[in-house]
Amino acid sequence: MSDGDRIPEPPEDEPGPLSSFERMVFTGPPPASPRLMQLGEEIVAATVLRFKNFREDLERAEGRAIERMKAGEISQEDAQLLFLDSSQSVSKPLVKRYLEKREYELIYRFLHFRIMYHPTGWLTERNRMAVDTMLADGEDGLAIGLLREFLKKLYQHTQEKWRAAGRKPPKSMSDPVVIEQMAQARDDALLELPSHLEIAEMELAEIEFYISEHGSREDNRAIEKFREEIAKARKRFGLDT
Repeated sequence: MSDGDRIPEPPEDEPGPLSSFERMVFTGPPPASPRLMQLGEEIVAATVLRFKNFREDLERAEGRAIERMKAGEISQEDAQLLFLDSSQSVSKPLVKRYLEKREYELIYRFLHFRIMYHPTGWLTERNRMAVDTMLADGEDGLAIGLLREFLKKLYQHTQEKWRAAGRKPPKSMSDPVVIEQMAQARDDALLELPSHLEIAEMELAEIEFYISEHGSREDNRAIEKFREEIAKARKRFGLDT
């Protein structure tokens, strides 16, 4: 993307209240508004797509948001939200256009890569739309492949949470300050563990909805194994009562 397409840097000034852009970066994006989603659809519809690389087409569409801002057609705040694909406002309508072209492999590559950033909550409306369409068009391998990759990431994330809740200082550790810090980290992890396990179970239920009908015996066994591991963690930490 050329320098002309980048969001202008704000002028240096005395520290003050966070801007809307800074709030989004530090506290997360605001809930999606109908207006933002409509702007995203308009921008994708007006973008000339090549249907060769999803990420490149996404960058083209996001660049259109900056162009519209510079032309005075949309606000800087809206442009920033669109440029960062807040609430998937740009990538969702773009996925829809790719689905209409039946470019399933390209969608798969993009979504498969994005799973690494989403240990939980990957089955958004955008991603569910992709999975549903792939399954409806007989592309079970791609759809289930995405779900299995997310299941793997979810398992790794949840496993780390119960490991943290049971982590003890090495026997060779003698520094009392470090020992105390590790004990506090373990206590904090144990306090948060029930919510992490509940989230994992809810995510599993969503994945199982698809796996039970379209997955293989191995796919279904992966779901069962994960549930067994959660049950073991609950028992280990006295959370099964």
